[in-house]
Amino acid sequence: MKGFAPPSPALSLPDSPNDPALLSLRPPNDNLASATVISGASGSVTGTNVLATAGPGEPYYANTPAGRSVWWRWTAPSAGRLTLRTAGSDFDTLLAIYTGTAVSELAWVSDGWNDDFNGSIQSQVSVQ
Repeated sequence: MKGFAPPSPALSLPDSPNDPALLSLRPPNDNLASATVISGASGSVTGTNVLATAGPGEPYYANTPAGRSVWWRWTAPSAGRLTLRTAGSDFDTLLAIYTGTAVSELAWVSDGWNDDFNGSIQSQVSVQ
């Protein structure tokens, strides 16, 4: 067939999720212990969950097993409402809010999860 070219070779990744080649490519906040710290009363952060993993013992989010979780840590500077959203994401997202510093002691914040806000693939949560 004229003009036909075979597809490019597929990207080959190691079979083991603990392979050192993959570990170096994971997001820096792949584990709760290395959560990215956010400060201030408002702002915006960006990130990725490409090659992220679910750590041992991570809780279900919205009755869904943990998949490619990434973690952020934020301490409220004062009392008030917190709203988080995944605006601009081009894939189906899920947000969950927990308190705690170790996976084994995480406590889910009531109303602190959302999947498909307003029928979109993005998520938004708001808690007091």
